[in-house]
Amino acid sequence: MDRTLQELRKNSEIMGGALLILSGDFRQTLPVIPKSTPADEINACLKKSHLWPKVQILQLTKNMRVELSKDETAAHFAKILLQIGEGDVYNVGMSFKKGRLRHVVVKFPYTEKGDMFSRAHVVASVKPRWPLHPAYMHTFGITENYFVIVEQPLAVSICGTVRAQLANEPLSTSLRWYPEEETHVILLRRSDGVEHARYRTEALFFLHVINAFEKDNELTVDLCAYKDPKVINAMYIHAIKSTVGIRKAADELFQLSKMDVKTCTKQRKRRTKEKQKEHTLPTIFIDTL
Repeated sequence: MDRTLQELRKNSEIMGGALLILSGDFRQTLPVIPKSTPADEINACLKKSHLWPKVQILQLTKNMRVELSKDETAAHFAKILLQIGEGDVYNVGMSFKKGRLRHVVVKFPYTEKGDMFSRAHVVASVKPRWPLHPAYMHTFGITENYFVIVEQPLAVSICGTVRAQLANEPLSTSLRWYPEEETHVILLRRSDGVEHARYRTEALFFLHVINAFEKDNELTVDLCAYKDPKVINAMYIHAIKSTVGIRKAADELFQLSKMDVKTCTKQRKRRTKEKQKEHTLPTIFIDTL
């Protein structure tokens, strides 16, 4: 753009002597470089350009979309976006300390220099309800005041994990499903990392927390949930490579049966209604007062 403006304006000054106004957050819009490393993308940013010293930065301090809508959810979302822009990362995991396991939320603070992993620290933790069978967790939720931990009845057997390592078996062989147990939704305070409240719902399997937010003294958690973890069967490599494997996994998940076209059409309509009823996403409203 600099060269083009210089040619069009026949002016050798930066941007051809024109005043150029750019808006946005370049921290969240990294350049796309095929087959590159994160370092390549950072080096291609505007901040690394020889033009950067000539840039005058004017910061916008008020989110007008939030101000005009008066939406608390939008305000929280805007705040989260700024935190992402700053580079802080949160993750959920397990910690083994003094012979005891705990579910932990770890913060990786952003730093321009040095290793962010060296500065990682636990900001919240909770004791699993089954010490030798901690719940399998793929994601968690964050609201303005809480970390949302969903302790589903799909557990990781510690003994099974050790056995899998010794026998060179996949981690999935150590998973245990307890359909008779409830799912626990745990709120950990972000202020001190301590358990604030624990709520219970029916047994379910989930991989992703879609959203979590606070509004009008209620906390809402959206989960992409299943009745049981049979969907995992469709994630094995042999199932993905094989159409037979995919069909078998689908049969196990949806319990399909072979039938003629007419019966299949009627049965599919009935089964679709049942599936919609069975797989309704559980929206959990929590009174935080």
